[in-house]
Amino acid sequence: MRVCRQILLQCAAALVWSGAATAQQVADTVFQPPLATPAFPAGRGPVVLIDEAHHNFHTAEGRYSPFARLLRRDGYVVRPGKSRFSAAALASAKVLVIANALAAVNETNWTVPTPSAFDAGEIRAVHDWVESGGSLLLIADHLPFGGAATDLAASFGVGFTNGFVLDTSITQGLIRMRRSDGSLASHPITDGRNGAERIDSVTTFTGQGFELHAPGTPLITIPAGWVLYLPDTAWRFSSATPRQPAAGLLQGAVLRVGKGRVAVFGEAAMFSAQVAGPARRPMGFNSPEAAENAQFVLNVLHWLTGLLGDSAPRSASAMQSASDTTLRNELLRLGEDDQKDREHLMVAVARNDTATLFRFMRADTAHTRRLQQIVDRYGWPTSALVGRDAVSAAWLILQHSPDNAWQEKMLPALQRAAAAGDVSQTELAMLTDRLLVHQGKPQHYGNSFSMKNGRLVPDPIDDLAGLDARRTAIGLPTMAEYARELAEAYHVPVDWPPK
Repeated sequence: MRVCRQILLQCAAALVWSGAATAQQVADTVFQPPLATPAFPAGRGPVVLIDEAHHNFHTAEGRYSPFARLLRRDGYVVRPGKSRFSAAALASAKVLVIANALAAVNETNWTVPTPSAFDAGEIRAVHDWVESGGSLLLIADHLPFGGAATDLAASFGVGFTNGFVLDTSITQGLIRMRRSDGSLASHPITDGRNGAERIDSVTTFTGQGFELHAPGTPLITIPAGWVLYLPDTAWRFSSATPRQPAAGLLQGAVLRVGKGRVAVFGEAAMFSAQVAGPARRPMGFNSPEAAENAQFVLNVLHWLTGLLGDSAPRSASAMQSASDTTLRNELLRLGEDDQKDREHLMVAVARNDTATLFRFMRADTAHTRRLQQIVDRYGWPTSALVGRDAVSAAWLILQHSPDNAWQEKMLPALQRAAAAGDVSQTELAMLTDRLLVHQGKPQHYGNSFSMKNGRLVPDPIDDLAGLDARRTAIGLPTMAEYARELAEAYHVPVDWPPK
């Protein structure tokens, strides 16, 4: 009878959790969570590199496509990482996402041993990059993924396990983490930037549990009643399978490492929207049980890119006074006004629609005057004063200003802001190109186009042969990709390569 009962348990687990099988777990290409206000203008946010060079189970065009799509809607620039980790491969990224990487031997063989997906040189490169200011989102699920990422996690003081967190019957792995019971911590990530972004519960879907061996902040703690199973083969359990209580182990934590930030999670489905099995069971932020997961995902990225601070008591410089909050809100409003209907501007140029062109000119002039007043009083806005998204809004006003002399005067301030991380290198490059073109000089990064005979044509560029290398080094897309983006955004033909 005991043997029969064990066979039934294994069958039940296989049926209930058959979504773990590669062939039955696919991206939900339809679901789209709500997003009221993007953190950054479209395509102007920090670069997020999603690793695809290590036999990853989740990729930007595969099971993590809903994750990538959500980030792009929030303004981030999302790119697949096709290269092994090195200083050069990571140079253009602000955030590196590693989700369920594997060694080649385990790609279709989910059994122990599970060697590291990364060699020692790659681990050192990632650690050095974070120390210098990069942000890492490391996600490693149940066996074999926890084992494959153990060495990388250990370099940051995180102890992964290589098992499964399930209930005592081995048939349930969905866990609702709540503020009310302490399994979900109070932290800037769960508080968000305002009440609409507050997170009170997060749902995970099986995964592993891990420990912190270095200073860090737990975000998700497994509550009592759950068990960590350590089988030799994924999804195969028996009465002899080693196990231990999972209560107190973590499924989410954040750390500060040098100048950089690290967010670590022991479950991957929570960051995407997937469907599993013949019944297409929702699994991830498309699940009815995970209504707040999508906002949690955005909040994690906002923390990694500096829009949210740390849990430590804020310094006086980080505490916003009422006047700073007012300034922040005004800059955000100016940025929203700047972007309103701007996609129609190029169409107006092509059609010589003078009424529309004068309307934009009046609005840009008024925005410039107000930003000049703000800069005269406060200097160029900083993230500490108003937040990174409001600084980006100020940059939009400067970039679109008709006052070229003032743009040139502000360039040194923007260069200092870029060095401090308050302005991205891509934003600095766009302003630099605009000024070079105005001065009658070839642009350096290829961002400036002019309308000629109803087509967007690139303004002169220096060193065309090295153009794409210069662009990708600072996080800009290749010119071919940029030309496609311009055509889609402005609905006009784009001449690239130049004729």
